[in-house]
Amino acid sequence: ALPAGYVRLDQDILSPLAGKKQLYTYQTLDFWEQIKTPGMSLRCSGLYLSQFRHTSPHLLASGDGKKSAAIIGDMYIHPSAKVHPTAKIGPNASISANARIGAGARLINCIVLDDAEIM
Repeated sequence: ALPAGYVRLDQDILSPLAGKKQLYTYQTLDFWEQIKTPGMSLRCSGLYLSQFRHTSPHLLASGDGKKSAAIIGDMYIHPSAKVHPTAKIGPNASISANARIGAGARLINCIVLDDAEIM
């Protein structure tokens, strides 16, 4: 038995809509990836960062570990984020607006949300 209020997307929502001809599709040739679990958001972030290498390389961060943090692989850092020069970041990491990354921090395969502080 399912818990009270449990909804099955395919059986409880999509099938009835399709039966009433109220379900529509949208075809796209653009990049798309389904996210079914929270962990998939990391995979998708990595896919987007990889795509940016080809479509928007100016969005990816770079650093040498001397004047700025060491950047490994595909990385995005929002312009308002503050990253300590001794931090080592990447691959596949995104740092959002106003985030603060402290001295010696090591970030791999992660998404740092707005206003977060990593020490």
